[in-house]
Amino acid sequence: MVELKPNPAYKVPSDASAADKKRLAAAWSQIKAEKPKTVTAATAKEAVINSGGMYTFVEPDEPETSPVTGVSLENMPLEDLKVLMLQLGVKTEKQMTRSQVIQTVRSRLDQVNVVEDDELIEEDSAQS
Repeated sequence: MVELKPNPAYKVPSDASAADKKRLAAAWSQIKAEKPKTVTAATAKEAVINSGGMYTFVEPDEPETSPVTGVSLENMPLEDLKVLMLQLGVKTEKQMTRSQVIQTVRSRLDQVNVVEDDELIEEDSAQS
């Protein structure tokens, strides 16, 4: 669903005929009085196109998700640790304590080598 509102930047085209200007001005005054409305994406797209720019999309506020920063394995919920362990391919044939899971995950993560984009570009050009 998408929210539509009257476009505050809309102006009746100056190159329109007198009859069209009158019709567009009447339509614009009616649309301007409307409150934002929620419609499907297809309907919203058609409304923006067919209205000649009288409607615009309401921009969503800040995204609801916040970036993940400073997550430590010790503070991670047990379910998330289990998922991370399975994603890293740790065999789960035996029971493990929380500290063993953290130690195993850390050892697997230490095996991953990540380089910055600039370093990768320099390596590629040095090999050429």
